[in-house]
Amino acid sequence: MPTKSQSKRIKSQLQKRRKTRKFKEPPENRLIELEFGKSIIREINKIDEITKNVLLPELDRLTGHKQERFDVQFKDLAGITLVAALIARMKSMFYGETITPDSEPRQEIFTRSISKTVKPFLNRVKEKTETQFVREFERQTGTKPLPAQLNVDEFIQDSLQKNVSLIKTVPGQYFSDIQRITEEAVTKGELTASAKKKIQELTGAAKNRARLIARDQIGKLTANIEEARQRKSGVTEYIWRTRQDGRVRSFANSKGASDHKRLEGVIIKWNDPPVTVFKGKRAGERHHAGTDIQDRCWPQAIYDEITGVSHPDTVLARKKQREQAA
Repeated sequence: MPTKSQSKRIKSQLQKRRKTRKFKEPPENRLIELEFGKSIIREINKIDEITKNVLLPELDRLTGHKQERFDVQFKDLAGITLVAALIARMKSMFYGETITPDSEPRQEIFTRSISKTVKPFLNRVKEKTETQFVREFERQTGTKPLPAQLNVDEFIQDSLQKNVSLIKTVPGQYFSDIQRITEEAVTKGELTASAKKKIQELTGAAKNRARLIARDQIGKLTANIEEARQRKSGVTEYIWRTRQDGRVRSFANSKGASDHKRLEGVIIKWNDPPVTVFKGKRAGERHHAGTDIQDRCWPQAIYDEITGVSHPDTVLARKKQREQAA
């Protein structure tokens, strides 16, 4: 919340200026998202390289036509046992620890490595959003925010833990899928070329998931940080803003599941997020601007209570609100 001296300073500055200023749409963090995604993909590439060196050379021995087998049941059992041993060996190489077919990796080394990789990206988001927030706060209020209103270290730490936990699921799922595909190839007598193609497709899917994680997590952190700074600055409401392009979610392009287009220009209270999902397993979910899955929307702060001046955007939004309620 703003202090009395800060509030007095803000109102004094606005009286001198005698006019409000148009809000600037914050840029998307595409470069950070891209580089973050690449850092996760590097881990997938390591597994892919291990797969090529350890598993693929053994596929010819593991797979083949059923009619070429003397004792199908025995070979299936032996093949699955060998697959499990190979996957354990691959996990040991990737995680840097001894793993048997009956054990799961502790991931201690991997966790430390991922933490070191992730933290710089989160700090870049923190620094970039702080620069943007300070600039916009000063443009709208005529004064700079207090240091306490900018402190979001707890969100960075929380985001770090969430990101590490999420990224750790990527190699785990990848290894699990590789093992499943290889075991199916063994039991069905699948040709080596077919099994290799499935593993390559799996690698592509894992990379796509890495990119999705990067976009989603950077977007969520950006939105959560903005919320924290607005609340600490005494902002209780915001105007929901979309990017106003063809990618904005609407009932038309989301099969009736989500609609952010209708929220454009709507006033939202920070203590009352709107419903953004209307169909499917996530129906009824509430989200603030920018916090839904891969949401590019953003919250335009309403500083009217702090400045004592009604911004034209707020006046227009409240008029729209009254008309919709009538």
